[in-house]
Amino acid sequence: MMEIIHNKSQEINNVNYTDSYNMLMRKKLLIPIICFFISGCKKNTEETKVYSYDLFAFGISYGFCIKECATFFALIDGKLYPDNVSRYKKDSIEFKAESLPHEKYLIAQKLIEEIPAYLRNNPNQVIGCPDCLDQGVVSLLTKKDGILQYWDIDPFVENQPIEIRSYVKNVTDIIKQLE
Repeated sequence: MMEIIHNKSQEINNVNYTDSYNMLMRKKLLIPIICFFISGCKKNTEETKVYSYDLFAFGISYGFCIKECATFFALIDGKLYPDNVSRYKKDSIEFKAESLPHEKYLIAQKLIEEIPAYLRNNPNQVIGCPDCLDQGVVSLLTKKDGILQYWDIDPFVENQPIEIRSYVKNVTDIIKQLE
């Protein structure tokens, strides 16, 4: 009888040892798994990165008009400047020497902060068919370290990639606020 009890206690000890060993192994495996997931949860720096440019210009223009056919603004060195042109030419937009009030700059600077990755990753593009039906062209220009990049965008939402639709609407809304 004594031997049976002894065997049962040995079984109990074996079970406890096995359970303890399994628990220890689970903990040892759990730690690397947690570390793996934590290291994979890095903040997306692409989304939070603020871009800076020597020049960030934005505006809307119309090819089939007679007088004032363009409205552009430029963000340069923390100031907002209105255009000094009546027609849009990508390679030669002039801006007035006098900047607009700082409150207007604060409205416009959001455009730099919110520029979609789609545009940054696809520079020098004509998107849709801008001004084909006299609907105008929403234009963006950036200049950094002497490199000019542009986007001429059809204002018809249906002709824009989904990734930029709300941004283009923002651009046109801000132009209206600044006029």
